[in-house]
Amino acid sequence: MSVRLGLDGGAVVRARVTTAAWAELGTPVGGRLWAQVKATQVRVVPLA
Repeated sequence: MSVRLGLDGGAVVRARVTTAAWAELGTPVGGRLWAQVKATQVRVVPLA
């Protein structure tokens, strides 16, 4: 599944998360999360 994260400062990040990982987080839609990004796992996609 794809989740949309609105970051402090207004930036938006989309991330792919497995259903099992999302269930483990137990965070409701609209809840607050802490995000960590591995540089080797980043892919930049231009807006269409």
